[in-house]
Amino acid sequence: MYTLNRSWPWPSLAISMALSMPCAAQQALNRVDVGVAHSSLTQGQPDGQAAYVRASLPDGAGATYLELMHRRAFDQHAQLASVGRVHDLDADWLLGGFATVSAPGDFLPHSKLDVTLTRKLLPGRTLLWMGGLSRAVNHHGYRDEAVQTALTWLPPGPLWGELGLRHTTSRPGAVQGERYWATVGWRQAQQRDVALRLESGQEGWSVLGNQANVVGFDSTLWNLGWSEWLGERHGIKASIERYRNPYYSRLTLDIAFFQQF
Repeated sequence: MYTLNRSWPWPSLAISMALSMPCAAQQALNRVDVGVAHSSLTQGQPDGQAAYVRASLPDGAGATYLELMHRRAFDQHAQLASVGRVHDLDADWLLGGFATVSAPGDFLPHSKLDVTLTRKLLPGRTLLWMGGLSRAVNHHGYRDEAVQTALTWLPPGPLWGELGLRHTTSRPGAVQGERYWATVGWRQAQQRDVALRLESGQEGWSVLGNQANVVGFDSTLWNLGWSEWLGERHGIKASIERYRNPYYSRLTLDIAFFQQF
């Protein structure tokens, strides 16, 4: 489990964008985000920076998601590229696939693949169940295999929420770990989005740059994000994230400009 890749959890973010923003989806608006981030670490670990471009491209049958990122962490540099797709199978089922590659830094997976299946429940389709599988391989052959599930509640009105669980087996050694998360959000279409995410649990293998790998530890994370429309189709998005494990703490500030078209 790679602790510096939390800021763009492909399946969770893509499904939230596709399903918890019905107004935007109905208008089929493309969106591009351009942003930068800075991370301050404790315990003598070097600070990190990132710059990225992300795009969501909806169409009549779903949406495609793209990302390019340059990241510096633990005195290493890495480039990351991701592509994802959430596809409507019918009115009640959605299928998602997400692929990520990065090089050369050790702190990001060399490759990662996610597959998700989402079912809309209740008469008004206000409850969503998501199940998913993922596999990540790092640059030294260590790998994570995970299964996850989540429930997302989208009642009428601006409030929404999500609860999720991910069970990961990290190899070698078959190190087991479970992580839990909860998200609560407030959305006013084309005005503002606010979301608070809390996450806690165990991690398996993690790479601290050129230092020794660490295995089997607990960590916690919280993230508060705010998007504000400055015009009909553009605005800014900012987030603050706090991550802690026994080896260091990280505080990340992220700011981006987004444009819909």
